[in-house]
Amino acid sequence: MNSKPLTYDSLKTVILYMDPNTRFLLSTRIPSIRSTEKTVPLKIEKLVIGKHSIGVNQIVYEYQVYQVDCEDKIPYKVSGCSPLDQRWTCDIDEFGVRDCMTNRMPHNDGFVDMALYLENSPTNEGRLQKLKRKLEVEKQRYNQLINYRPKENHTNNTISFENFTKIGLFSAQKYKKENLELLENEEMVKKAIEYTNKRIMQMEKELVLFQSKANNIRPKFEIYVVKELENSEPCVIERVEYQGSIHKAGESLMKFMFAKRRNIVNITNLLSQDDNSSGFKLPRCSWVPPRQPPPQLFGRPRHWQLRQVS
Repeated sequence: MNSKPLTYDSLKTVILYMDPNTRFLLSTRIPSIRSTEKTVPLKIEKLVIGKHSIGVNQIVYEYQVYQVDCEDKIPYKVSGCSPLDQRWTCDIDEFGVRDCMTNRMPHNDGFVDMALYLENSPTNEGRLQKLKRKLEVEKQRYNQLINYRPKENHTNNTISFENFTKIGLFSAQKYKKENLELLENEEMVKKAIEYTNKRIMQMEKELVLFQSKANNIRPKFEIYVVKELENSEPCVIERVEYQGSIHKAGESLMKFMFAKRRNIVNITNLLSQDDNSSGFKLPRCSWVPPRQPPPQLFGRPRHWQLRQVS
C-alpha cells in the first residue's frame, strides 16, 4: 500500500469533493489541514438556520443549554421548547430561571403562565406552588392510566393519542372517562403511561430549579452541541460552559463553519426557520438556485443577511 502523503494540490482536490460535514469534522480532528480546507470552495446543497440549530444537508447541529449536576446524573435540557408548556426558552439566569418568565415580550409579559400554571403567576413562589399542585395531578393521572383497561382493542390511532397528550397541556384535572377512551388499545395505554411518567420526572426537575433561587443554589449549566443524522442516534460533539448567552454558541458555530474562507460559499437552498436567525451573518455567501439566478445575486458584499422564507 502506498503511504506517500498527498501533495498540497491533491489534498485540495480531495477536499473539494468531500461532503461539507466531513470537511467540518476533519477540521476539528486534524488541525493541520484546517487552513487548507478554508482555501477550498465550499458547496452546500441545503442550509437551514433554526432557532437553536444549523442544518447542513442531511445533518443537523443543535445547541442547547443543559443542567449537568442533576441528582440522577442525567443532563436536563432547559432551553428550547419545553415539553411541559410548549414555551420557548433561549437563556436562563444563574439560578435556572428562564427568560420566557423574566422577559417582557408581546406573547409573554413575564407574569402569565397559562399553559403550565393555568392562572396568573406573578411571583416565583406562586409558580412554585402551582407547579407542585400540577405535579400532584399528574401523579393522580398516572395512577388512572395504570388501572385503565380499554374495552376494545382497535388499531393504533395517531390522532387520538395526540389529542390525548394535549389534554395534559391545557388541563389541571384528573382524566375524565371520555379522555381515557381516546386510548383505544393496550399499546396506546402503555405509551400514555410512559409519556406521563416522563412529564412527572420533568416536573420534579423543574421543582429543583424553582427551589434553587430560594435556597441560593446555583446549578451548573453547559451548552451541548449535538450532531444528529436522520434515523440515527444524536451524538454530543462538544460541551462548553454556559456563560449567559446561547446565541453566542450559535455564532461561534457559524464562524467555525464559514468564517475566514477565501472563496464564496455556494448554497443551493437557504432556509430560515426563525425571525431571530436574521441576525446571523454568513461570510461571503452566495445563494445559487437550481435554475438560472438573477445576476445581482452574485458578487454580493461580504455579509449576506438571512431572510425568513415560507
